[in-house]
Amino acid sequence: MVKRPPVELAVGWVLRGGVWIACACVLIGAVMYFSQHGAEVIVPRHEFTGQPRFLTDPLLILSSALGGDPLAMMQLGVLALIATPVVRVLASLVFFLVERDWFYCVVTLIVFSMLIWGLF
Repeated sequence: MVKRPPVELAVGWVLRGGVWIACACVLIGAVMYFSQHGAEVIVPRHEFTGQPRFLTDPLLILSSALGGDPLAMMQLGVLALIATPVVRVLASLVFFLVERDWFYCVVTLIVFSMLIWGLF
């Protein structure tokens, strides 16, 4: 068996943890939603209406999810899934800084800045 460096193990746990958190949020939100709205009849709509503000602003999503809103809870799961690779790159940057591997620090910082730039 090949022994992996601690950096690879930690990064793997970050990725697994992010996916599990996202799955849990979406599953909890779906159960909450179907327990509250499962018997409703879906009416076909012919015009597009956008999402309410509490489902598009990350801080409002978090506060609404903590307040028990099922749609916000599912949206929080989507945000967690989107944030997982960003947190992975940030964790890699921290590990490279601790190991004082300056080349990979610069490369990881460039990748991290591109991810953040793309998000905003």
